Amino acid sequence: MSELVFVTGASGFLGSHIVDQLLEKGYRVRAAARGSKVAELQESYAKFGDRLEVVGVPDIITSQFTDALNGVNAVIHSAAPLPGKAEPEIIWKARSPGAIDGTLNVVRQAQSAGITRIIVTSSIVTALNSRNSFTDKDWYLVDKNQGAEGSAQDVYRAAKTLAEQELWAFGDAHQLDITTINPPIFYGPLAQGFSQRTPNFAALSTDVILYRFLKPSSSFPWTAAYADVRDVATAHILALTGPPSSAVSRKRILLSSPHGFVVKDVSSTSTAQSSRIDSIGERPPRILPL
Repeated sequence: MSELVFVTGASGFLGSHIVDQLLEKGYRVRAAARGSKVAELQESYAKFGDRLEVVGVPDIITSQFTDALNGVNAVIHSAAPLPGKAEPEIIWKARSPGAIDGTLNVVRQAQSAGITRIIVTSSIVTALNSRNSFTDKDWYLVDKNQGAEGSAQDVYRAAKTLAEQELWAFGDAHQLDITTINPPIFYGPLAQGFSQRTPNFAALSTDVILYRFLKPSSSFPWTAAYADVRDVATAHILALTGPPSSAVSRKRILLSSPHGFVVKDVSSTSTAQSSRIDSIGERPPRILPL
């Protein structure tokens, strides 16, 4: 029987691609989703039959996963808020010492269930520093006493960094085989079976940046390093069969496309394809920088 993988954030932009690729590669998937997303996932992947099981999870921070983790071989935790989709104080509360962080809640329960192979979606912002270059050994410098006073982006960087550092500390203490995938902004199509999500821009994740090019204003959207969402999903899948931490030390994978983001090319393409693009109404919200 194929391995069973528990995936959080399974209905999200990235999570749906992870589920899609797992199923295509023959894995069994137990996908965590909220509310109406449960039915959407079941419908989108109906062709895979009983290889996909969808479980409702009302809150990743406080939910219990005892039943959901039963029989699971590995966990992929991709659920996380983006700046612009939550206010600073909400993002901060999700990882503050007084509340159980969503990442650690999942990882602690996985460890209690005897699961050691865990892949977590982090962010390249956790490695940013004052230098022009950085590696997987670098960390974003953050004051641990920082609260929700900063912008959503500042709090997001701090929250992601502290959450990942706490993750590694917990993993080291319990000898877990952890891999973090640290992507930049990622773009791409929706996973198969998922319909167009405009004008629900919150559901587009970082893809919303491209939509800002379709609604001109006095300034271009902010852009930076990026990756294809399908490549980011593939990195999570490959991590399932990578060598254990005991053989290669810490597995912190920083991702980025080797190609630059050329605003002129995006503008030319959107103009050339304008007849194929539906009206998007209002200008999408700004969720940057990540």
